[in-house]
Amino acid sequence: MSNLSQKNTSKTPMIIKQIVLVFIVFAVAAFVTYRLKISKKQQHKKIPKNAAPLVETIKVEPQTVNILINGYGEVRPTHEAQIVAQISGEILSLSINDGDFFKKNQELVVIDPRDYELALESAKAKIAAAKVKLELEKAEALVAKQEWQELNPDKKPSSDLVFRVPQIKNAQANLLSGESMVAKAKLDLERTKILAPFDGRVVKKFVDLGQYVARGTPIAAVYSTDSLEVDVPLENSKLAWIKAGPDGSNVVVHTKFAGKDSSWNGRLVRTAGKIDSMTRMVHVFVEVDNPFEVVDDNAILTPGMFVEVDIQGAPLKNAFVLPRRAVRGRDSVWVVKDGKLDVRKVVVAMSNKDVSYITDGLDDSDVVVTSTIEAAVNGMNLRCELESTGTTSGAIK
Repeated sequence: MSNLSQKNTSKTPMIIKQIVLVFIVFAVAAFVTYRLKISKKQQHKKIPKNAAPLVETIKVEPQTVNILINGYGEVRPTHEAQIVAQISGEILSLSINDGDFFKKNQELVVIDPRDYELALESAKAKIAAAKVKLELEKAEALVAKQEWQELNPDKKPSSDLVFRVPQIKNAQANLLSGESMVAKAKLDLERTKILAPFDGRVVKKFVDLGQYVARGTPIAAVYSTDSLEVDVPLENSKLAWIKAGPDGSNVVVHTKFAGKDSSWNGRLVRTAGKIDSMTRMVHVFVEVDNPFEVVDDNAILTPGMFVEVDIQGAPLKNAFVLPRRAVRGRDSVWVVKDGKLDVRKVVVAMSNKDVSYITDGLDDSDVVVTSTIEAAVNGMNLRCELESTGTTSGAIK
C-alpha cells in the first residue's frame, strides 16, 4: 500500500510540467496567429490603382541670353624664360630662391668682376697707345709731304707710301680695334651683374653662391607675372559662340585652392593653330591680367593650377533655358499638358554643364518635367510639383 502511494506522488510533478508546456504552446500559437492577422490586414491596404506619378516641373518662357560655355584647363605662364650667364666667373652674390618674386631691372646675380675690370683698363690703354701712334703717323706724313713738295714741286709721288697713307690707315684701324675692345670689356663688365628682364617669379634656380659658372650656364628659370594664361580644350562646335583676340570674349576663371573659392577675370586671346589629333578638341587660351594681385582674400593664381572657366558667348534670342537634366537623350523634353506626359522633340542650340539652350520645340509657359519617371510613356497621367519659372541668371535685361 505504501509503495502505490509513493508512485502516485512521483507522477504528480510530471503531469504539472506537461500541463504547463501545453499551455505555453497554445499561448505561442495564439500570439503567432494574432500577428499574422495584423500583417494580413496591413498587406490588404491597397494603393489606389493607376496613381499618377508626382514629378517636379518648371514653367519656361523665351528670353535673350548670353551663351555661357564651360571648360577646364591648366594655368601656365604667358611669358617664361631661362636666365643664362653671358660671361664666366665666380658668383659673389645671389638674391633669388625658388618661388621668389622680383621686379624689372632688379639685381639677381653678381659674378666676380675683377677680370673684366682689368680687361677694360687694358683696352683703354690700347686706345691711348693707338691714338699716340696715329698722331705720330700723321705728323710724319705731314713732314714727308712737305719734303716731297720742296724736292718735286710739280710732281706726284708714285706710291702712297711716300706720304705714309698705309701707315696712317693702320694706326686708324688699331684705334678702332682698341675702341671695340673697350666696348666689349664694358659690356662684359656690365654682364657681371644679371638684372631681371621683367617683373616675374622664379620657378627654379640652378646655381648657388660661390659657384663658378661658364658662359652659357643656366642661372634660373623664371616667368613674367604681368599675366598668366589658361589652356582650355573645347569642342569645335562651341567656337561658333565665342570670339578670340584683343577684344575677345570675357571669361571668369575660378577654382578652389587652400580651402578658398577664388575667381579672376580674363579674356579669350587666341586659339591653337591646329586640332588636337588625340582628342579632336580645339585649344583656346584665356589670358588673366595681374593674376598675383590679391583682391578680397583671393588666392594667388599660380601656374600648374587646374581651373574652371566660364566663357561668355554670343547672345541668343528667344531661347528657352532648361536645366541640363531636363533634356532627355539628345533632343527630347518631357512636357506636362492637360495633366498628361507629352514627349517633345526640340532643337538644342548648345549645352554646358548646367543648362541647355533650346531654340525650337517649346512654347511660352510650357511646363517642363525636370525629375525622372520610371517607365515613362507618352500620354501617361502626371501630378505636378512646380519648382520655379525657367528664367536663368544669364538672361540679358
